[in-house]
Amino acid sequence: IELRKDGKVGLYGTALPLPPIYDEIHIPQHLGWVKVNLHGQWGYINHKGQFTEDINQAFLYHSGIFL
Repeated sequence: IELRKDGKVGLYGTALPLPPIYDEIHIPQHLGWVKVNLHGQWGYINHKGQFTEDINQAFLYHSGIFL
């Protein structure tokens, strides 16, 4: 479920719930990294649900459909 508040976006009901603090969020359809835009800068979400620019620390998302 996408959350919106004061022009920001977040997620609820996913493996990593995200507060509505991001400018944009991109979730891969089946497999990949959750990409977010925070204060005009693109990065990723790590396994703790925090912003990182390092793809090596990024959480690898997969949908149940893909498995």
